[in-house]
Amino acid sequence: MIEIPAEPADPEKLPPLLKGFKAAAPLLTDINLSVDDRYLYASCWGTGEFIQYDVSDPFNPKKSVPSVGRHGQPRASPQQAQAALNGGPQMVEISRVGSAFTFQPNGYCSSHG
Repeated sequence: MIEIPAEPADPEKLPPLLKGFKAAAPLLTDINLSVDDRYLYASCWGTGEFIQYDVSDPFNPKKSVPSVGRHGQPRASPQQAQAALNGGPQMVEISRVGSAFTFQPNGYCSSHG
């Protein structure tokens, strides 16, 4: 089982819907499995995170490489900590060889009013 916990966050940086929770829920919007069934990818709109798991042993999934946040930055970057949480990609496509990703823009960002 893979568990993606909510992340504590400053309510001022959260979308109106999440301000009362004082946390950013992952709000999983897309799940992809690599063609070779080795990696599972999770797109979390609520935290703006894109996570890769090694599922070559399906009973013992492991988070691979540091997750990628908004703007393609590793999650621990200072830019991520200062930016408001406006969500992440909703749809992700993986190339057949697993070397390229296509991220569809977020349909719920503030610029769509």
